Amino acid sequence: MPDNKMGIIRIAAVVVLIIAAWWIGGQMTSKPIKAEKATLQSQLTTLEGKHTQLTSEHEKLKEENSTLKAECTSLTTQSAKLTAEYDVLKTQNSKLNADFEALKSQHSKLKADYDNLKTDYDDLKKAVQQLLKIVGTDSGTSSNSTN
Repeated sequence: MPDNKMGIIRIAAVVVLIIAAWWIGGQMTSKPIKAEKATLQSQLTTLEGKHTQLTSEHEKLKEENSTLKAECTSLTTQSAKLTAEYDVLKTQNSKLNADFEALKSQHSKLKADYDNLKTDYDDLKKAVQQLLKIVGTDSGTSSNSTN
């Protein structure tokens, strides 16, 4: 029986050694897995933070886009109004240019008429002065008045 006890003790010792080896092997293989899990968990946390940040930025950009669209619509409406006003002013400018050209033509005609009348006036003035000289010498009196 002492051999039996020794055999049982040896078997128990082998079983304990097998269990210990299995447990140590599990610990050794689980360390890299635990480290990788911790790394992946850290990366996941970082990515979740970035996702939250990007979601927030996306919402801000959507609001800004909405504001810019409204502003663009307003500017488009204002542009249409200004274009219509420009067309009206362009038409008025064309009319004013035509009126200006007509007035320039009329001014040239009036200036020519004035120059002709001035020439006629100067000619008449000379003729009257000559007549006054003639009348003054015929009647024996001289007249120095020139009108």
